[in-house]
Amino acid sequence: NGMIQCTGPKPEAKTCQAMTHYEFTAGGGLIAHDHMNVPGTTGLTIELSTPMHYEGARICGKLADTDLGAAIVMRDGSPANDADAASARQIFDAMRAPIAAKLMCLDYSPVGDQVVIATTLDGQPMNSATLWAKWIKPDEGYELTP
Repeated sequence: NGMIQCTGPKPEAKTCQAMTHYEFTAGGGLIAHDHMNVPGTTGLTIELSTPMHYEGARICGKLADTDLGAAIVMRDGSPANDADAASARQIFDAMRAPIAAKLMCLDYSPVGDQVVIATTLDGQPMNSATLWAKWIKPDEGYELTP
């Protein structure tokens, strides 16, 4: 539908902690394209693409299926140099390592004009990963939280 999932929205500042758009694929699957800041850095962002599938109303996938080599790494809006790109990939590889092989499922529940996203790993609730999000249009002017 062309909408973007703005995770951790701050509507007054028009910022998101992460921005995701979904691409539907043949056979009923989808690819989550996640755009976010690289933790512990300033001005460095990464876009990761993860194959997902539906399980009932939930969207599920394994972070191990994310191709870090194909990640798009940017520094202040321009392509990052090789060292920054390698650093960003290393940070995300370390972050996902403990849960990479587990099936992560996202369950969306509408609350007002936002949604609560509950996360499970191999069927176990991951309460620390419960997120708020808002669906936005690409032309609404939202950006990643600096």
